[in-house]
Amino acid sequence: MVRPESRELLRVDGLWNDVEGLEQLDVKWEEEEQHGGTGKGEGFYEAISTIIVADFVMSVDNILGVAAAARGDLALLIFGLAFSMIVVMVGGTLIASMIDRFWWLAYVGSAVIAWTGAEMMFEDSVVKNLIGEPSNLTYVLMAAITLAVLGTAHYVHRHRPSQRRLGQQPTGD
Repeated sequence: MVRPESRELLRVDGLWNDVEGLEQLDVKWEEEEQHGGTGKGEGFYEAISTIIVADFVMSVDNILGVAAAARGDLALLIFGLAFSMIVVMVGGTLIASMIDRFWWLAYVGSAVIAWTGAEMMFEDSVVKNLIGEPSNLTYVLMAAITLAVLGTAHYVHRHRPSQRRLGQQPTGD
């Protein structure tokens, strides 16, 4: 995900919020698909490669965001990068241990990501031109998108895990 500062730095216009919003929903879906609450993940080497790719992508985004915020100040850039690494490492460890103890926090986090993705789509200038300024209907639609993503992911990953793991088609249950 590219931060707003990075987006300004890159001067991207048009449907950027829609792309970012869909990316948020896709990230949420992929997280559910990889973990799905089954307690069984992928193999060791696949997990390591997924972590490396994800870390690389998030690191590039972080570098762009900190570089945009530093506005050319090298000392501020170095401080920002070092500080953000500490926050990510400590925060990630803390959140992982909390999710291990309180499984429902994964749903809360997933809902926040899905809501943010839906919100970004509705904040796009092209979408605003089509539907107008945010209204109660907009919030109802964002809630519906969030619930649809969570409900679909929950169904697929809790009620059909054996077919998914074995690559079978559902039998209609």
